[in-house]
Amino acid sequence: MVRAFVPGVVSLGGIMAAVTATPAVTGGQVLTLSWGTLLALVLGVVAVLLTVRHSGPVLRVVVAHPVRAWCIAMAGIAVVVSPQLVLGGHQALTLPALPVLVAGVLGVLVANAWNLRPAALAGDTVTSPFAVPEEAPRRRGATLVAALTAPFGSAALIALAWWLATR
Repeated sequence: MVRAFVPGVVSLGGIMAAVTATPAVTGGQVLTLSWGTLLALVLGVVAVLLTVRHSGPVLRVVVAHPVRAWCIAMAGIAVVVSPQLVLGGHQALTLPALPVLVAGVLGVLVANAWNLRPAALAGDTVTSPFAVPEEAPRRRGATLVAALTAPFGSAALIALAWWLATR
């Protein structure tokens, strides 16, 4: 469970740090974090922990009821994001923006490098239930797409935040 939980938390924290710090970096300001942002980070970590801890039932719901699973996921995102809307104006701490942005990007890259190590890729094969074990195909492409989604998605979010901050 720890091997699945830690990279997810590091990646989530890195994405949130990088996207939150980007507007401050573009404006040459310090980064001020609100209580809402910190609470959203904690709720996000709890959501990742619960998803990893109960991955079997979660996957069964996703496969059996994809629309219901999507609605549950969107409700979960709303719960995680809502503290930023409610407590966004209450400053918790101030940090230098550029180091937070760099640390966030490095966190995403390190978490995904961990997921792309050969041992992780070798143990994640998808096979047909009818295939003979020796003939089972390796699905590294699907694993690579899943592992690279966070870095490329983060880059897109950072670029969007940068663009919005400089408009």
